[in-house]
Amino acid sequence: MLDRVLHEPMYIFLCNLCVNGIYGATSFYPKILLDLLSDSHIISYNACVTQIFVVYSYILCEQANLTVMAYDRTCARSKAEQNKFMETCLPHLITLANFSLSAAFDAVAAWFFSYESLQALRNVLSIEYLVTPPLLNPLIYGLKLKQIRLSVWRLLSRKVSALT
Repeated sequence: MLDRVLHEPMYIFLCNLCVNGIYGATSFYPKILLDLLSDSHIISYNACVTQIFVVYSYILCEQANLTVMAYDRTCARSKAEQNKFMETCLPHLITLANFSLSAAFDAVAAWFFSYESLQALRNVLSIEYLVTPPLLNPLIYGLKLKQIRLSVWRLLSRKVSALT
């Protein structure tokens, strides 16, 4: 918010990805932590419906945001010169592929792995899209996009110089 250089559509979309990742994580992490700390692994009907709503709205927002980002990158790429590909398009393609494959694996697991013996695999596949994208998105975009890396470096430099 403080750096005017980052007030472009791509960086606003990245902020939306971050906020949406936090939103999606709030549907999953509190319940899993509660289950790890307690002996009872029961969820009420209202809590289950709320969790389903938050998870599905997270998926919808994530997919919509990634689609709009793809359109923005396509427009920007057609107006700019193909050496920006590694900086802008590749991280987005990795993120889009990661999220889409994670959601597809969850759907496949729910459809085909209904046997009791494969329940552990089904559980892992069903939560992978809630865990991996929110953790990887900041790393992928933060490390690959030069403007974000420079802004973070400037912010940290100011903080260090203020301390000394």
